[in-house]
Amino acid sequence: MLMNHDFYLRRSTCERLLDKRGSNRSALGNSLSFEGEGRGEGRRTQSFRTGSSRRDVTKGGEIMERNIGGKKIKLIQGDLTELEVDAIVNAANARLVLGGGVAGAIRTKGGPSIQEECNHIGGTTVGGAVITGAGNLKTGHVIHAVGPRYGEGDEDEKLRQATLNSLKRATEKNLKTIAFPAVSTGIFGFPKDRCARIMLKASADFLEKEKTSIEEVIFCLWSKEDLNIFSEALHTMPE
Repeated sequence: MLMNHDFYLRRSTCERLLDKRGSNRSALGNSLSFEGEGRGEGRRTQSFRTGSSRRDVTKGGEIMERNIGGKKIKLIQGDLTELEVDAIVNAANARLVLGGGVAGAIRTKGGPSIQEECNHIGGTTVGGAVITGAGNLKTGHVIHAVGPRYGEGDEDEKLRQATLNSLKRATEKNLKTIAFPAVSTGIFGFPKDRCARIMLKASADFLEKEKTSIEEVIFCLWSKEDLNIFSEALHTMPE
């Protein structure tokens, strides 16, 4: 059973995770808003209880958290490649070739060294994960997790393993913060709601049961639609 599951929305953490320059705030779109600085603007919240979980909804907020034994799972909307965390996860292919989507953004912003390290590793299996440096990115490491293509068979277990192996790679490096995208939901065609349930449950189980240095598991979703899907999955995840 997962214990101490405080479930709430808030805005302040986003300024720590994302570059505070105005350009990066603009990249998040109108769905993210921040507290007024030095203007005395109060924070308006609503709270309610559902069973044993408490959810606080901050007006205009876009960050959702769930506490698991002192560790956190967080959901945010934004650009994964702009996060200042210990590691971000690349939704990779088995050949570790940085193509389009998240991988393409990582290649463009991170520079050639990331692909060079991937070439040296040579590839991994579906469900596997490997770690490289992060080149010019703001993060310290990139973990390349290979999720399944929808329809290839045993997809749920492969996605679960890709999530767990990413968390293991972070633990091996004694990292504290790791950020995931919605793995396999792009050109691999995996259903987003199913992805959310699998990845969130795997992360929660890992934080609860494994000895790990990880303190925060962040899911950084590009669109409001994706954020809503993951929010619903987190809210309904069994304790």
